[in-house]
Amino acid sequence: MDREVAGEGRRSIIALMLGALLTTQDAAAAGDALGRALYTNCAPCHGRSGEGGFAPALAHNPHLADPRYVLSKIRRGSAVMPPFGEQLTGREIAAVVAFLRSPELQAHRP
Repeated sequence: MDREVAGEGRRSIIALMLGALLTTQDAAAAGDALGRALYTNCAPCHGRSGEGGFAPALAHNPHLADPRYVLSKIRRGSAVMPPFGEQLTGREIAAVVAFLRSPELQAHRP
C-alpha cells in the first residue's frame, strides 16, 4: 500500500514538473511569436531577415550583445530611427529584443 501511495506521489510530482515545463515552453513560444510579429514593423528599414537596407543590419550586429544599447535604441530611437518607447509595452520591447537576439534572426547573413 505504501508503495502505491509513493508511486502516486512521484507521478503527481512528475506531472506537475512536466506541466510547468510545458507552460514555460508555451510562454517562450508566445514571446517568440510576439517578437517575430512586432519585428514586421522593423523589417522595412532593417530588412526582413535583419540583413539591413535603409537601416543597419541586425543579423550578426555586435551591438545586440549589449542589452542596454538595444533597449535604448528601441525606446529612444536615434538620429534616423524613431523612438518606440511610447508605442510598445515593456513586454513587447522585451519580445522584440529576444527576437533580435534569437537564432532565427541571427542565422541570416547580412
